[in-house]
Amino acid sequence: MDKPRSDAPGDAPHSTLDARSISEHLRHELVCEALERLPSGGTFRYIGGTHPIVLMEELLQRYGPRLAYRFVDSDADHVVIDFTLD
Repeated sequence: MDKPRSDAPGDAPHSTLDARSISEHLRHELVCEALERLPSGGTFRYIGGTHPIVLMEELLQRYGPRLAYRFVDSDADHVVIDFTLD
């Protein structure tokens, strides 16, 4: 289940990572770095080729209740997720 976002619907993300061609190890590192650089209430958009189960588990373990996310789009070829940190 998605946790609610802190920014209003329609707000543009502060940064976007299209991770479809990036190795898993590097992808996780880049996502964590992007989240750490977000301004308060900012949104980071992740684009991947598949649902990032391992990445989501890592982020939830690392950030706990500070992490909010929303699935923007998802199909067989890609997933788009907006992340925010409190």
